[in-house]
Amino acid sequence: MVRGLSLRFTQKQTAPPSLEISSIVFEEPSGNKALDAGGKATLKVVIKNTGKGSAFGVNLRLSGENLPKGLSFKERVYVGEIKPGEEKNLKVEVVRTEDLPSFR
Repeated sequence: MVRGLSLRFTQKQTAPPSLEISSIVFEEPSGNKALDAGGKATLKVVIKNTGKGSAFGVNLRLSGENLPKGLSFKERVYVGEIKPGEEKNLKVEVVRTEDLPSFR
């Protein structure tokens, strides 16, 4: 499990799904690998179902408890159904407020 990210889903059949976060990439437009004051970035998350059954009602929950104060992002992203062998690519916008000091 990746710290600060969790997945929730419901199961409707007997073959179980098996979900994993296979990739997390932080992209910001300047390319300096720092989120400047007032800047926006994208968190790209790939979720894969390696199980034999579909996962229904999947939600990605992001927690900012281990992040500096001053970041704004959507805490819950609805994914929906993920079929066996399927990957879902998600993008979550992260915005930095002006009052946060620069960090890398």
